[in-house]
Amino acid sequence: IELAALAQERRSAVAALNALLGSPQNAPLAAIVTAPTAEIPDPADAEKASLDRSPELGALRASTRRDESRVSAAKRNLKPDFMWGAGYAYRGSLDPMVMGMFGMRLPVYRNRKQKEAVVQSEYDLVATQRDLDGRQFTLLAEVRDLLARADRASEQMRLIREGTLPLARSTLDSASAAYSAGRAEFVTLIEDFRALLAFEKDFEIQHADKIRALAALEPLTGTEYVLPGVIGRVPGDAHE
Repeated sequence: IELAALAQERRSAVAALNALLGSPQNAPLAAIVTAPTAEIPDPADAEKASLDRSPELGALRASTRRDESRVSAAKRNLKPDFMWGAGYAYRGSLDPMVMGMFGMRLPVYRNRKQKEAVVQSEYDLVATQRDLDGRQFTLLAEVRDLLARADRASEQMRLIREGTLPLARSTLDSASAAYSAGRAEFVTLIEDFRALLAFEKDFEIQHADKIRALAALEPLTGTEYVLPGVIGRVPGDAHE
């Protein structure tokens, strides 16, 4: 039953990946014969990378520069705008014509239209800056949460690998030797074997949690942390 459930989960995952890749829904996907690996980055480096490389923060910084330009333009409209120009006209046998022009545009509606434009543009700039500051805080919180999840899973893996698994294997070896000598029942051997499998499963679950956390961290920092596993045969392919 569990194998059938896992097979169904894999088919669903393959269909979802094919949809993301623009491939046919039933296109085969090669199996991974070794699990992906990943190293947890230094927290300071990950936080700096998220602030420097986040596409969302980049867009908000561009919006801030745009609003700053609008504020500057609105303030310039409070001052008179001077204009000048010159021209030359060739008239054949007649004397050439030289023209000059000088003008000045006055902010007639300075206290109503132009000042309101300045205030509005300044409000827009402050709002964009608040959005940028708020997103920086939430981004750092997301990065720290994912790093904490990866650290927690890594520590659980260490405890299982160094403590639980060796003890479970030793218990199974003792039960196997006792059963071979006729000093233990077969059901005891099976229970110890199932206990070992459960601990190995827990280890792989923690490993998967670590990989998921670091994979979720990659788009936030623009850095690759997860190395893919070795690709094997497509399930169902005939052996040569």
